[in-house]
Amino acid sequence: KMYGMLTRLGVAVRPRLPRSAAISTAAAAEVGGAIDYTSYLTRRSRSRRPSAIRALQPLVAMPGMISLGGGMPNPSTFPFAKLTAELTDGTSVELSGASLEAALQYSPTQGLPALVAHLERLQDDEHGRASEDRQLCVTTGSADALSKAFDALLVEGDALLVESPTYSGSLAYLQPLGCRLVGGPCDGA
Repeated sequence: KMYGMLTRLGVAVRPRLPRSAAISTAAAAEVGGAIDYTSYLTRRSRSRRPSAIRALQPLVAMPGMISLGGGMPNPSTFPFAKLTAELTDGTSVELSGASLEAALQYSPTQGLPALVAHLERLQDDEHGRASEDRQLCVTTGSADALSKAFDALLVEGDALLVESPTYSGSLAYLQPLGCRLVGGPCDGA
């Protein structure tokens, strides 16, 4: 349906996958197999490698380890013993000890480990299966998530089907990418 809509709008569709790969991707999805999305990524995204400092993170977390390379402050230097916040309903929330240290420290790029684990369990429950090779990344909001997706998937000259009207926050990131934005009507419009 989308291909037909794009061609009716005069957009030349240039799939990144050869037809045989698209068929195998669809077949893998039907039988619950893992889908390799690498072919959808831009060359720039495929060439990215983890930061050397981030690769050291598991070692830095070892008890007694003192790292001078990652810019992670020693928790004993934090000037707080506890932080308390009062919610509008009168409930107080207190952070102290290890919870406070974790809240004030840099966290892994993918997000706080406990939050990532919770979201992975939620995905397992919602989709009925666990995936060993999935990667989940927590973002700071919709603009952050969209900019990461656009950067990973779009190159100059790509056509992108967007709702019409569309979320204006995405336009600020898309326009400098040099993509051709193709408006499609929203449901009920």
